[in-house]
Amino acid sequence: MKRKKRNRMLIMIVVIVLLALIICSFFEYSKIQDLKAANIMYQTELSNNQQTVYVATDLINAGDIVTDTGENANVEKQTVYTGLESYNYITESEMNTRAKVDIAAGVPVMYNMVTDVVVDNDTRDYEISVANLTTDQKENDVVDIRVIFPNGEDYVILSKKQITNLNLENCVFTSQLNEEEILRFASAIVDAYMTTGARIYTTRYVEENIQETSTPNYPVRETTIALINSDPNVVTKATETLNLEARLSLEQRLGTLTEDELDAVSEGFGLTDTAKSSVLGSTSTATSNEETTDTESADVSSETDSASDSGTTDPESTNQ
Repeated sequence: MKRKKRNRMLIMIVVIVLLALIICSFFEYSKIQDLKAANIMYQTELSNNQQTVYVATDLINAGDIVTDTGENANVEKQTVYTGLESYNYITESEMNTRAKVDIAAGVPVMYNMVTDVVVDNDTRDYEISVANLTTDQKENDVVDIRVIFPNGEDYVILSKKQITNLNLENCVFTSQLNEEEILRFASAIVDAYMTTGARIYTTRYVEENIQETSTPNYPVRETTIALINSDPNVVTKATETLNLEARLSLEQRLGTLTEDELDAVSEGFGLTDTAKSSVLGSTSTATSNEETTDTESADVSSETDSASDSGTTDPESTNQ
């Protein structure tokens, strides 16, 4: 009896263990199936969000040309996972456009990160060395180039020009100009050179991507064009003079030149502070006039005394 009872207990235990194993296996199987289903769903979602886009291979600075060919190639195609639509990224048609912002290496290049570069047949890189720059002028700044005259008239010569190859110490940078802009700028250079107190300078856009381009309104004078045509060297001479003035102005604002150094440079290059000269000239003229007046008065007085002396006769000699 005892043996039968023990066998029954063993059979019951085995059955219970088997049932537990079956139940656990069922739950584990269900869990595995759920995980497989979730994995398939995730794989499908990743596959649907997988795109081949252009990715920056090196740091692309604002103003750099985005290209995937040649020695200057800075992007390449890579497969990435993204939830954005494909139109948000640049395509082959956006190659050779210009970056509007800095793009770090490994970052997919978005369509709104670049801008079209319109290059006309007559567009050229043009070195500008006559503009007074701000003390914090930076590479790739977008500026208007303006001219102001002593009577307060202020004109826009060139609008929304990007500064490249900046040499702040010498007030020199490069920008792209077409033929009409080159002629207008040359005219402004000569006008500023011929007008005492005129100054060409830059004004920087706060946010060039959202600010509208200003309209150039500098009137090109026929007499200036005639002068340029008759003497092409006048532009070179005006450029050199205005560049020197711009450099001196910048260095003075930066506090790198003393008054004595400024005077020495001015004398060495033959620069003339016309306002100061006119004041000194009028003062010296007035002083000279005063000295002349005093001299003449002294001469007249001495002549009068001499005449008096010669016209007066000694009484004793008269009596004799």
